[in-house]
Amino acid sequence: MGPGPGLPAAPATPDRDGREAIPVVAEHRPTYWEWRAELEVQRARWQRIALGLALGALGLVGLLVHQSLRPRPIYYVTTTRGLAEPGHVPEAVVEGFAARVVGLLGNLTPATAVAAYDQSRRYLAPALVDRLHAQAQEDLKRIAEQQLATTFAIHQAAVEPRGDRWRVSLRGTRQSWSRSQFLGEDRMRYTFEVTRTPVSELNPWGLQVSGLRLERDVPDPERRPAARGAE
Repeated sequence: MGPGPGLPAAPATPDRDGREAIPVVAEHRPTYWEWRAELEVQRARWQRIALGLALGALGLVGLLVHQSLRPRPIYYVTTTRGLAEPGHVPEAVVEGFAARVVGLLGNLTPATAVAAYDQSRRYLAPALVDRLHAQAQEDLKRIAEQQLATTFAIHQAAVEPRGDRWRVSLRGTRQSWSRSQFLGEDRMRYTFEVTRTPVSELNPWGLQVSGLRLERDVPDPERRPAARGAE
């Protein structure tokens, strides 16, 4: 099959002289002011797009900064079974923290005393470190001069919650030596005031000692049976 008939051409319109006139479509060229107005519209559109992108970027940066500065929830996990809730500190964790501090302060030798005191500082509140600094220097000097060594064995621990802090009492026996000579054994008691502190690489417990007292342990008086009244 051959090609179909083409579309009829537009009829030519004769002019006054009888010649054929070719139709011409007039081309509209914008004026300077029209071109300037269109340019302003496009520039305003791009400015709105750039402003939206800038606000979105600032919002994203602000969100990242907020997430980085917000304290992360801490989960304190013990060896016992149960659910760990964020921010909840079981008493077993507080007791373990206090035992860690006692292990540093109560077990000393002339070779390890300085390192033990330095390690214990990371678990003490700054105000407590300042108060105990002079006493710690005297203790280290006496340990070096007299070649003293001590060990502390915990026999009883008690944790007393007090709002957002705890009072921990650790009772035990302390044995002392001087130049390999046994000096004796004493019943001692450590009492700690434990508070929260931000977690750090030096102190991953999230706890600190804000108060410390070491004293000789006086056994609790035995409970006497109540006298029976006459029936």
